[in-house]
Order: sequence, then C-alpha cells, then structure tokens
Amino acid sequence: MARLIDADDFLKWLDVGHLRNPGEVCFCEADVAHMIKSRATIDPVHAAGACYCRECKHWQEHYDYCKEFAEERNQGDFCSRGQRREEN
Repeated sequence: MARLIDADDFLKWLDVGHLRNPGEVCFCEADVAHMIKSRATIDPVHAAGACYCRECKHWQEHYDYCKEFAEERNQGDFCSRGQRREEN
C-alpha cells in the first residue's frame, strides 16, 4: 500500500552534505529506498486539509453525532467541512 511522505521535509532532511562522503558522486538505489522508507508517513486526511470527526468542533462524542450534518457519524469518519477544535 502506498504511503504519503512530506517531500519538502525529505529534501531538507536529506542535506546531501552530511549523508555522503565528499568524493561520492551519487546515492545507490538501496540508499535512496532506505532513506524514503525511514521518513514518517503523513495522514492523508490532514494532508488534504480535512479532520476526523473525533477532532471536529461539530462532533458530539456522547451521541456519535455531527451537528454540522445533523446525523450520526463514526468518530473515524472525516469530511472537508470539519473544523478542528481549539485545544485548551
């Protein structure tokens, strides 16, 4: 299954100067594969600008209910109209 990684973060982390020997011209395929696999996965819901129902200010936990849509939802559902609660 495919994973999402932050490409900008990967390039910043890569910082070629500290990962290679000065005389080395390039990375081998195994090096690149290992570097990509070691990067953290990004949550696709958050990457798209959405939030999970359990994180949303419209979520009523005791009732598994969304005030925005006026219907029952599962806490693992998500939508693009959700608005994350302010954490106090």
